[in-house]
Amino acid sequence: MTRQRFASMKARSTASGLGRYSGSTSFSRVMSHHSSRIARSTPPCSRRFRRRRRDRPRRAARATCSDASGTFSGASGGAVGSRSGAREGTAPVVLAPSSMGRVSSVRSRPVAGRTVPLPASKRLPRTGDRSPRTGRTARERASVHDVLARCSPQRSERSRHPDRPTRYRPLPRRPSRTRPPPHGEHSPGATRSIPVSALFGLSLIGIFCAIGMVLRRWIPSFRTNLVPAFVIAGFLGAIAMNIGLSGVLDGVDHELFTMLTAQLFTLSFISIGLTPPPPSAAGDGGRTQKVLLRGAWAMGLTWTFVFAVQALIGVGVVAATGRFGGMDAMYGFMVPFAFAQGPGQAVTFAGIFEQQGWDDAVNVGLAFASAGFAAAFLVGVPLAKWGMSKGLATHSMGISDSVAKGYFRKDEETESMGTETTFSGSVDTLGFHMTMMGIAYLLAHGLAWIFGHIPGFVGQTISGMMFMNGLLAAYFVRWVLRRLQVEHLLNRQMQAKLTGFTTDYVVVASFMAVQAAVVVAWLVPILITCVIITAITVLLCVAIGQRYGSDHDFERTMGMYGTLTGTTPTGLALVRILDPRMRTTTMAEMGLMNLPEMLYIPAMLTISAAFAGELGLWAAVGVMAALTAGYFVIMLITQSFGKRTWTLRGATDGESAAADPEPSVPA
Repeated sequence: MTRQRFASMKARSTASGLGRYSGSTSFSRVMSHHSSRIARSTPPCSRRFRRRRRDRPRRAARATCSDASGTFSGASGGAVGSRSGAREGTAPVVLAPSSMGRVSSVRSRPVAGRTVPLPASKRLPRTGDRSPRTGRTARERASVHDVLARCSPQRSERSRHPDRPTRYRPLPRRPSRTRPPPHGEHSPGATRSIPVSALFGLSLIGIFCAIGMVLRRWIPSFRTNLVPAFVIAGFLGAIAMNIGLSGVLDGVDHELFTMLTAQLFTLSFISIGLTPPPPSAAGDGGRTQKVLLRGAWAMGLTWTFVFAVQALIGVGVVAATGRFGGMDAMYGFMVPFAFAQGPGQAVTFAGIFEQQGWDDAVNVGLAFASAGFAAAFLVGVPLAKWGMSKGLATHSMGISDSVAKGYFRKDEETESMGTETTFSGSVDTLGFHMTMMGIAYLLAHGLAWIFGHIPGFVGQTISGMMFMNGLLAAYFVRWVLRRLQVEHLLNRQMQAKLTGFTTDYVVVASFMAVQAAVVVAWLVPILITCVIITAITVLLCVAIGQRYGSDHDFERTMGMYGTLTGTTPTGLALVRILDPRMRTTTMAEMGLMNLPEMLYIPAMLTISAAFAGELGLWAAVGVMAALTAGYFVIMLITQSFGKRTWTLRGATDGESAAADPEPSVPA
């Protein structure tokens, strides 16, 4: 529609009294109305166009489009919009973004240095002229989106017909908005990729655990050293992920297993918080509880003290050896999170540190944690066997064939996994326990949201400690159940099995999340640091463990070493080698030592402040040294250790042991 035609139509409408075009109606408004109407009603191609396309081959020019300048120029210098065979170039069609997609029509050509108007049949239409083929104006056809979509070199046929103008295939009709989306994209019942990837990851962890069981059964060295199947599975999974398994399944990569490690670790702490305490022995006047509290306090302070020592040694060793790979000394602060707390907390804190700008902190933490697990069993199992040979384990037994192989025979008597507390016709007992864990998990995220409002790095750090939030939420859920007088629905044995399941999967997932490329780049400082930290941890555990003052100090020593190089279940595994029938209170003490371990929070906040930039490296080292001295003073004041009860020569102080005999406690 041209402006002249618009004026005549407006005059006729006014004279006839129809009032279609009022006095305030502008040309642009009418064109906007016609554009929307034509865009909805015009078919992609007409019969006439199809007949012309069949009778005469399609003609198009190779074109180049510039999205930044909005210009369209003919290829090979051909005359754009001209049917003549002239080779001289003319002005290109310019798409000015500021002119709402208006096209400057080419209506002349240079001939012998002068401009000659083109015949009307060979001119490009003006902005308001309608195409006889589509019924659209140039304004409607020349949006930047349409031109960019049609400018495809694959559709160009200029080489076949260089003297013919360029024509473009119209865009296909867009699908209706009411058309249902394809399955897997936006439909409510679509299967999301992340949950499927998580299931793939959990399935792979299970497969590697099964392979680990087979290898422990048939390889004598694994049976002799009692290497857990999940540790074997972790090393196999790490090798597989770094030689090509990553990416074979959709979404299965190192980041997935990092996520699984963090989430499973949170669930493991929730399960620990939901586990009811062990019952006390009847008729002992509360003596068992006193023994438990004393042992738990001493072991918890030992853990806190060694945590701070590992941080100081880690920074010092990395500062001395980091120049071989360009490793910053700050990464040495990752050692206590990996050794003393395990892969779950290493991933948690490393993720926070990566958000604060420390690249590859997760990989460094997982590398330290993997080395710690290796040290826990490669050093811990021979040390436990040495203690058994010296008579230091008073309740030890020979290692049976079933224990060495890792599974029991069909006719062999085994321990119970728990008792049913709910009627399975209503809800299964295992389902009830999982329900309580799910409620605690949601509450943990609520606590994280609340802590996130604390300003500064303190809020960011505490909100990111999902394991602690999960533990607090689990304590709250158990308190509510106790107030409702239904705490007995939580079975201790079954909840302990859920804790073991999550812990095993955490270890395997953490191994599979390690990226070898980062570890290889910093291999020298990481290896040296791990060797020195392992040696110092052994010395401290032996030196302090000799002076706990009980008849099962060696069991406590091995439990502390396993916990300070792996996780609490790792320490429990070493204790079970020495006390398979749980005649001592060591395992119960290790379950209660979480309370005094909370004294490590100032050390944790100091390290977090250093990574956040609130403290300098050496200022943080000074604070950590002061905290280490403070922890040692607390151990002296509370008399957490005294005279020796055993030595490296195997001699046992019988007087000390007899003076303070320890009662056993049921598990």
